[in-house]
Amino acid sequence: MLFRSIRDAGVDGTARVLEFGCGVGVFTHALKTAVPSLEVHGCDVSITGIAKSRQRAPSVSFHLLTDADAVPPLGSFDFIYTHHVLEHVADLGAALERIAGLLKPGGRVLHILPCANPGSLEYRIARLVRDGVSREPETRFCIDDSSHVRRPTSGELEEAFARHGFVLRQAHFAGQFWGSLEYLSNESHHTLMRWLNPTCGVSPMASLQLLAWLLFLSPLFWLRNMPPYILKTFRH
Repeated sequence: MLFRSIRDAGVDGTARVLEFGCGVGVFTHALKTAVPSLEVHGCDVSITGIAKSRQRAPSVSFHLLTDADAVPPLGSFDFIYTHHVLEHVADLGAALERIAGLLKPGGRVLHILPCANPGSLEYRIARLVRDGVSREPETRFCIDDSSHVRRPTSGELEEAFARHGFVLRQAHFAGQFWGSLEYLSNESHHTLMRWLNPTCGVSPMASLQLLAWLLFLSPLFWLRNMPPYILKTFRH
């Protein structure tokens, strides 16, 4: 999705691209490897993450962001993207303001993050559970990682960006069913029990649906995860 979105956005092959919140540099390195002509940068608040990123991708410029830091240079990037970052930041407005300041006039941004729109598999499961969808201080689902601060709808995200001068061009919803199924069936057995516990249903019918999902996803988890584990054990 990242490479396709950059291509579809008409980003020049020599453009300056920034991954905001690059972590340990996995996607920054992949982008530079896929399109070597791009001038790729990454930034993060983690000293450890930046150190590992520099080891992973020496040809990429990495910047440590602190509250008092002004690097990378303001107004210098043609394209900025984040990958599962905005659901973690404590102050979304401050993050968007910083991104807006780093972008050149007419530049583009891409953000990949969980979505709270009704209709997805994750939404349907969360709605079956008591307190499965919390809205204070911001919307979160019971199946969200504990480090997630928010799970916005696409409308909420568009509104937040509009306050910083951004206009939505495209929206894609890749994990509405199959992506969610992949995510849910790759979690630990105990986590599935916590999410899909039939005793936590909002109604008897919801409890039955949770039990049905548990009986479906638990075997799927073992089918996906046990063969690699067994092969790894044999290799040892």
